[in-house]
Amino acid sequence: MDNNPLVSVGILAYNSSKYIIDALESVKSQTYQNIELIVSDDASTDNTVDICREWIKENGDRFVNATLITVEQNTGTSGNANRIVNACKGEWFKVLAGDDALFPDCIANFIKYIINHPGSKAVVGLIKRYYFILDDKNAVEDHLSDSFFSLSAEDQFKILLHGNYYIPCSVFLNLAMINEVGGYDDKYGILEDFPFYLKVLKAGYKFYKMDEFVQKYRMSDTNVYGNLIALFNYRHQYYDYLVRRDMCFQYYSFRERIRTHTRLVTYWIMDKLGLQKNTSYNRFVKKNLHGVFAFLTFDYDVFRSFFLRRMGKL
Repeated sequence: MDNNPLVSVGILAYNSSKYIIDALESVKSQTYQNIELIVSDDASTDNTVDICREWIKENGDRFVNATLITVEQNTGTSGNANRIVNACKGEWFKVLAGDDALFPDCIANFIKYIINHPGSKAVVGLIKRYYFILDDKNAVEDHLSDSFFSLSAEDQFKILLHGNYYIPCSVFLNLAMINEVGGYDDKYGILEDFPFYLKVLKAGYKFYKMDEFVQKYRMSDTNVYGNLIALFNYRHQYYDYLVRRDMCFQYYSFRERIRTHTRLVTYWIMDKLGLQKNTSYNRFVKKNLHGVFAFLTFDYDVFRSFFLRRMGKL
C-alpha cells in the first residue's frame, strides 16, 4: 500500500460566505501534505464563490491541485457531492461542509489508520459539535458506539435500514469504492449520506471506527444542517422515507411498510403545500395527517397514540 496516497478533500458550499474561510484554512493547515482541494458551490446567492476564488488564487500552491466548481442552478447536496467525486484524482476522499472544519491531524490520522488496517475502505472519525463559534470552550464531544462498528457489513446494514444508528459526517472513503457503488444518488436531493451509506454496506463494505477527533461540526442557522432544519425539515423527512421505500422496503415487515407509506404521503403533501418549516402549526398538520393515515391503514399503534393525545391522556 502507498504510504503517501493523494487525498481529495471536497468542500460542499452553499451560501457559506460567513464560515467558508474556516473550512478552507483548516484544509490548508493539514499536517498531511499530499492533498488536492475541490470546492463545489451549489449556486449560492451570496458571495461564497468570490471568497473561494480569491482564497484559491492566494493559497492554491499549497495543494497538488485546487479547483473551484460552480453551477447556475441549485441541485441539492447529493448533486453537489457527485460533482466533487467526478473531479477527484485522489485515492481517498474526505468531504467537508462549507461551514465545518477539520482538525490539523485529520487526514494524517486517517492515513495512519488505513495503513494499519489495509482492508478498510470506509472509516469514521470522531467529531466535536460547536454552536456557531469553533471554540473548544463551546465544544461537545461525540462518541461512537463500539458495538456497531464491531459488526459485519451485513449486520451494520440491518441496523441502519431500520434507522437505529446514525453514521456522522466524519467519514474517510476510498474513491474506487465510491465509484463502484455508483456515488451519491441525485434523486434524494438534500439527503446524500443515508442512501449512500446503505449502498456502501449493501456492497459488502463495513464502516470502521477511528478513535481520533477529526472534524469540527458547526451547529448554526447558516450551515447546511441549520438551513435544513429551519427551512426544509419536512422535505428532509420526505426524502428520508423515500429512501426507506426505495432501498429498505423489501427488508421491512408488513407494518413497517404501511408506516413508511403513510409518512411518505404525509411529508409529500406537506412539501407540496409549502409546509416545510418546523413550526408549531406545521407540526399540528403533520400529527393530524399521521392520525388520519394511521386510521385508514389500520396502523393501530400510531392511531392509538394520536387518539390519546387528542384526549389529553398522553
